[in-house]
Amino acid sequence: MNEKLTHYLNGVFAPYDEVKSVTELKTDLLSDLQERFRELKAEGKNDETAFEMTIESIGDIEQTVLEVANLSRALERQVVTNFNGSNLAKSDFAGVTA
Repeated sequence: MNEKLTHYLNGVFAPYDEVKSVTELKTDLLSDLQERFRELKAEGKNDETAFEMTIESIGDIEQTVLEVANLSRALERQVVTNFNGSNLAKSDFAGVTA
């Protein structure tokens, strides 16, 4: 059933695989879902019922992923700076935080 959960998340996250924060979110979410699935199985649920309840427990994940991906892309664009056109040979970087 772990493969089924992984396949489900891979499908949801496929459009956002290049976004680093989404990759981390996916890893964390998969771990949480696997734990939830194990708990439901321990309660006596069959595989299909436990899977459906596990997926339902995360709500509208696609909307959340889209928001995280958009935010991450915006932040990554802000961070990327091209220093090739700058003469930094005698620059003082005191107090600069990267």
